[in-house]
Amino acid sequence: MSWAESTPIGDKREWRRDDDYATISLRQTNDGTWAVSFDRLIQAPEGEAYKHELVETEQAALELVGQWQERFDAQE
Repeated sequence: MSWAESTPIGDKREWRRDDDYATISLRQTNDGTWAVSFDRLIQAPEGEAYKHELVETEQAALELVGQWQERFDAQE
């Protein structure tokens, strides 16, 4: 399954899984760190899940987005 990036809303970027059961979002916090969140709906075949991590750089955040896209590609 693939992921598509939505149109950014303000400073927040979001990727939605093709089945619409999961999203990954990325934003910069007030202190300059980067927050990455994964949210999967309870209706998803794999069940509900949520993860949130803070990283120091945008590059590290984008790498985490890519890792989570692979990890949570509807195959847990």
